[in-house]
Amino acid sequence: MVFLRLIRLPNVFTVIADILMGYLFVHPNLQPSGKFTLTLVSSICLYWAGMVLNDVFDVEQDRRERPERPIPSGKISLPAARALGFGLLLAGVLAGWATGWVQGPSDLPWRSGVIATAIALSVLAYDSVLKKTVLGPLMMGLCRFGNVLLGMSAGAVISDYATPVLGFDAAQLAIAGGLGVYIMGVTWFGRNEAADEIPRSGLLTGVVLMLLGMLWLASFTLVSVSQAGRYDIVIPHRIWPLVVALLAFTVIRRAIVVLLNPTSSGVQIVIKQCILSLIVFDAAVCLAARPPWQWSVVVVSLMIPTVLLGKWFYST
Repeated sequence: MVFLRLIRLPNVFTVIADILMGYLFVHPNLQPSGKFTLTLVSSICLYWAGMVLNDVFDVEQDRRERPERPIPSGKISLPAARALGFGLLLAGVLAGWATGWVQGPSDLPWRSGVIATAIALSVLAYDSVLKKTVLGPLMMGLCRFGNVLLGMSAGAVISDYATPVLGFDAAQLAIAGGLGVYIMGVTWFGRNEAADEIPRSGLLTGVVLMLLGMLWLASFTLVSVSQAGRYDIVIPHRIWPLVVALLAFTVIRRAIVVLLNPTSSGVQIVIKQCILSLIVFDAAVCLAARPPWQWSVVVVSLMIPTVLLGKWFYST
């Protein structure tokens, strides 16, 4: 139970949803299963490493403000937590590098390893140095951006559409970039949640970034049309932005309510809803681009353990 508190168990299903969506975006199913499994293992290990190392580097602050946390309470020793965090980080990187050579080489077999390494460096930079700086939200956004691309990294590279960004095409970058900028906004929105007076400027910046991320995500079907039908887009490109707007409406509306009347509890509720909404966005992308519709049901079903476990384990 202490370990599950340390890794903030409920949130892991959002990174699983990213990998499922990303992998299905470039494959008709979860085959080759070996590549899918390794990308999933890499993502989970990197996420758990980030959660553990976050508490390792914040241990002195937690001793003052959150003494009930696993490390300051003594339920997990600091050396054990440090070893666990760096061990998970290494495991995530190794699983990423192994992905390209399992069940046959990929077009760019090193691509998954490069992305996993970049995520690991971003996690380490955020937890150790950048969390309380203006670059903190950027690092969090890069981690989510990289996680989506990690799911897509074992797919084929089509030279006619590839961009200089490790061979990913514009549609793939629109999805990963949109979710990455959205998480930048979520992080910025919540960075002063414990302050006595929460500045509205930070909340406003967070809302604007979330909206920009959703606009970028909404562009992916339009980009796909320009790629000569490479993707089997089910939702028409004129309808997809409306779908994204509808999904984003509830979160943005509540964020604006908190912006007008900032409270710590209100900010925390919005952050939890924003994190949960990632699963919905991932499921919507699957519905739009990966028939049959049952795949989107598989992704959205990850909300069930996220919500249920959230009753026993905190997610922030």
